Amino acid sequence: MTSNCADILRLKVGHILNKSVGFVSEVQIEGQEFHVASDLYANSLFGNISLTRIPLGILVAGDVEATSSTECGRCLVNHLNSTSASISELYSEHDNEQSQFTIGDNCELDLGPLFRELLLVSEPIQALCCTDCKGLCADCGANLNQSKCECHEENVSKNLSIVF
Repeated sequence: MTSNCADILRLKVGHILNKSVGFVSEVQIEGQEFHVASDLYANSLFGNISLTRIPLGILVAGDVEATSSTECGRCLVNHLNSTSASISELYSEHDNEQSQFTIGDNCELDLGPLFRELLLVSEPIQALCCTDCKGLCADCGANLNQSKCECHEENVSKNLSIVF
């Protein structure tokens, strides 16, 4: 079952905006199988964040970890990849030069764009299923992690005989 991002990453913060500066609310975010954004799907997302009332709005701080299915850059097999990021971002009440995020007119804080940005930047450039992934045979395309292919053995033998 795929969850809607709106259920998990949109927080009502009117009660925090009515508190005095320095008020802190702790929030735990936990979701399974949902879209963080239209281009980012997470198998799981966990985060512990604090929402602190400050003069300009709300400071969102904490840590988030997501697990998603990723294709290995060498053998092209899908595997689960964990990504984590630390958060420290200002959500202002009104358009403000100091913040790229604002609190909605309905006193709603949308964490989706922030989480998308942090998680995409934290992902490795080339995700690998394991550090010693052997990849695919350049000739026949066989996954060298699962078996040795004959063309690979033939090419190694030919290259060794040329060197000697």
